[in-house]
Amino acid sequence: MNIILTGFMGSGKSTCGKMLSDITGMNFIDTDNLIEEKTGLTVAEIFTYYGEKKFREIESNIIEEVSKMDGCVIATGGGAVLSSQNIDNLRKNGKIIYLHISYDKAMERTGKNIDTRPVIHKGKDIKKIYNDRQELYKKNDFEINAEREVSEVMKALIDIWET
Repeated sequence: MNIILTGFMGSGKSTCGKMLSDITGMNFIDTDNLIEEKTGLTVAEIFTYYGEKKFREIESNIIEEVSKMDGCVIATGGGAVLSSQNIDNLRKNGKIIYLHISYDKAMERTGKNIDTRPVIHKGKDIKKIYNDRQELYKKNDFEINAEREVSEVMKALIDIWET
Protein backbone atom coordinates (compact mmCIF):
# COMPACT_ATOMS: atom_id res chain seq x y z
CA MET A 1 0.00 0.00 0.00
CA ASN A 2 1.25 3.46 -0.94
CA ILE A 3 0.50 6.85 0.59
CA ILE A 4 0.01 9.43 -2.15
CA LEU A 5 0.09 13.17 -1.42
CA THR A 6 -1.69 15.62 -3.69
CA GLY A 7 -2.37 19.32 -3.40
CA PHE A 8 -1.60 22.68 -4.89
CA MET A 9 1.96 23.92 -5.12
CA GLY A 10 3.28 24.91 -1.73
CA SER A 11 0.98 22.57 0.18
CA GLY A 12 3.90 20.62 1.65
CA LYS A 13 3.71 17.42 -0.40
CA SER A 14 7.48 17.01 -0.71
CA THR A 15 8.32 18.19 2.80
CA CYS A 16 5.67 16.07 4.51
CA GLY A 17 6.33 13.15 2.17
CA LYS A 18 10.00 13.02 3.13
CA MET A 19 9.14 13.25 6.81
CA LEU A 20 6.50 10.51 6.53
CA SER A 21 9.00 8.34 4.68
CA ASP A 22 11.53 8.80 7.49
CA ILE A 23 8.95 7.95 10.15
CA THR A 24 7.45 4.91 8.41
CA GLY A 25 10.55 3.54 6.68
CA MET A 26 8.68 3.63 3.38
CA ASN A 27 10.50 4.75 0.22
CA PHE A 28 9.89 8.37 -0.81
CA ILE A 29 9.16 9.27 -4.43
CA ASP A 30 8.59 12.81 -5.66
CA THR A 31 7.13 12.50 -9.16
CA ASP A 32 8.47 15.89 -10.27
CA ASN A 33 11.99 14.90 -9.15
CA LEU A 34 11.64 11.56 -10.93
CA ILE A 35 10.58 13.35 -14.12
CA GLU A 36 13.66 15.54 -13.86
CA GLU A 37 15.94 12.54 -13.28
CA LYS A 38 14.52 10.61 -16.24
CA THR A 39 14.45 13.51 -18.71
CA GLY A 40 17.55 15.39 -17.62
CA LEU A 41 15.47 18.58 -17.66
CA THR A 42 13.82 20.57 -14.90
CA VAL A 43 10.03 20.74 -14.84
CA ALA A 44 10.31 24.42 -15.81
CA GLU A 45 12.51 23.53 -18.81
CA ILE A 46 10.04 20.89 -19.99
CA PHE A 47 7.23 23.46 -19.82
CA THR A 48 9.36 26.03 -21.66
CA TYR A 49 10.74 23.81 -24.43
CA TYR A 50 7.95 21.27 -24.93
CA GLY A 51 4.84 22.77 -23.32
CA GLU A 52 2.43 21.66 -20.66
CA LYS A 53 0.83 18.96 -22.81
CA LYS A 54 4.15 17.11 -23.20
CA PHE A 55 4.87 17.54 -19.50
CA ARG A 56 1.49 16.01 -18.57
CA GLU A 57 2.22 13.06 -20.88
CA ILE A 58 5.57 12.44 -19.17
CA GLU A 59 3.95 12.89 -15.77
CA SER A 60 1.24 10.32 -16.56
CA ASN A 61 3.88 7.79 -17.64
CA ILE A 62 5.82 8.32 -14.41
CA ILE A 63 2.66 8.03 -12.31
CA GLU A 64 1.70 4.81 -14.05
CA GLU A 65 5.17 3.45 -13.25
CA VAL A 66 5.22 4.45 -9.57
CA SER A 67 1.62 3.36 -8.98
CA LYS A 68 2.78 -0.23 -9.53
CA MET A 69 5.26 0.05 -6.65
CA ASP A 70 4.38 -0.87 -3.08
CA GLY A 71 5.28 0.61 0.28
CA CYS A 72 6.03 4.10 -0.97
CA VAL A 73 5.17 7.64 -0.01
CA ILE A 74 4.51 9.40 -3.31
CA ALA A 75 4.39 13.19 -3.65
CA THR A 76 2.71 14.15 -6.90
CA GLY A 77 2.96 17.38 -8.83
CA GLY A 78 0.17 19.86 -8.20
CA GLY A 79 -1.46 19.16 -11.56
CA ALA A 80 -1.37 15.36 -11.40
CA VAL A 81 -5.08 15.39 -10.50
CA LEU A 82 -5.92 16.85 -13.92
CA SER A 83 -5.84 13.34 -15.34
CA SER A 84 -8.44 10.91 -14.01
CA GLN A 85 -6.18 8.14 -15.33
CA ASN A 86 -3.45 9.31 -12.91
CA ILE A 87 -5.85 9.14 -9.98
CA ASP A 88 -7.20 5.75 -11.06
CA ASN A 89 -3.66 4.36 -11.32
CA LEU A 90 -2.61 5.74 -7.94
CA ARG A 91 -5.78 4.58 -6.19
CA LYS A 92 -5.21 0.94 -7.26
CA ASN A 93 -2.46 0.56 -4.70
CA GLY A 94 -2.70 3.52 -2.39
CA LYS A 95 -4.49 6.01 -0.22
CA ILE A 96 -4.65 9.45 -1.84
CA ILE A 97 -4.42 12.35 0.59
CA TYR A 98 -5.14 15.96 -0.34
CA LEU A 99 -3.00 18.46 1.56
CA HIS A 100 -5.27 21.50 1.51
CA ILE A 101 -4.03 25.07 1.81
CA SER A 102 -5.67 28.36 0.90
CA TYR A 103 -4.73 30.25 -2.24
CA ASP A 104 -3.10 33.01 -0.16
CA LYS A 105 -0.98 30.48 1.76
CA ALA A 106 0.09 28.85 -1.53
CA MET A 107 1.23 32.21 -2.88
CA GLU A 108 3.00 33.03 0.37
CA ARG A 109 4.90 29.72 0.31
CA THR A 110 5.76 29.67 -3.41
CA GLY A 111 6.43 33.34 -4.12
CA LYS A 112 10.13 33.07 -3.38
CA ASN A 113 10.50 30.08 -5.74
CA ILE A 114 8.90 31.65 -8.79
CA ASP A 115 11.59 30.46 -11.23
CA THR A 116 10.97 26.80 -10.40
CA ARG A 117 7.18 27.05 -10.67
CA PRO A 118 6.26 27.02 -14.36
CA VAL A 119 2.58 27.64 -13.72
CA ILE A 120 3.43 30.86 -11.86
CA HIS A 121 6.04 32.39 -14.10
CA LYS A 122 4.16 31.86 -17.34
CA GLY A 123 1.73 34.64 -16.46
CA LYS A 124 -1.25 32.33 -16.11
CA ASP A 125 -4.23 33.12 -13.91
CA ILE A 126 -3.00 31.24 -10.85
CA LYS A 127 -6.15 31.88 -8.83
CA LYS A 128 -8.26 30.32 -11.61
CA ILE A 129 -5.95 27.29 -11.74
CA TYR A 130 -6.19 26.97 -7.95
CA ASN A 131 -9.99 27.21 -7.99
CA ASP A 132 -10.36 24.82 -10.93
CA ARG A 133 -8.30 22.14 -9.19
CA GLN A 134 -10.12 22.29 -5.85
CA GLU A 135 -12.96 20.06 -7.02
CA LEU A 136 -10.43 17.49 -8.31
CA TYR A 137 -8.42 17.50 -5.08
CA LYS A 138 -11.57 16.99 -3.02
CA LYS A 139 -12.22 13.69 -4.86
CA ASN A 140 -9.23 12.16 -3.09
CA ASP A 141 -9.61 9.62 -0.28
CA PHE A 142 -8.65 11.95 2.57
CA GLU A 143 -8.17 15.69 3.13
CA ILE A 144 -5.82 17.30 5.63
CA ASN A 145 -5.61 20.98 6.51
CA ALA A 146 -1.94 21.62 5.68
CA GLU A 147 -1.91 25.18 7.01
CA ARG A 148 -1.46 23.85 10.53
CA GLU A 149 1.85 23.22 12.24
CA VAL A 150 3.89 20.52 10.47
CA SER A 151 3.68 18.32 13.58
CA GLU A 152 -0.14 18.38 13.36
CA VAL A 153 -0.11 17.58 9.64
CA MET A 154 2.29 14.70 10.30
CA LYS A 155 0.07 13.33 13.07
CA ALA A 156 -2.89 13.33 10.67
CA LEU A 157 -0.79 11.60 7.99
CA ILE A 158 0.40 8.94 10.43
CA ASP A 159 -3.18 8.35 11.60
CA ILE A 160 -4.19 7.68 7.97
CA TRP A 161 -1.15 5.46 7.37
CA GLU A 162 -1.99 3.39 10.43
CA THR A 163 -5.61 2.75 9.35
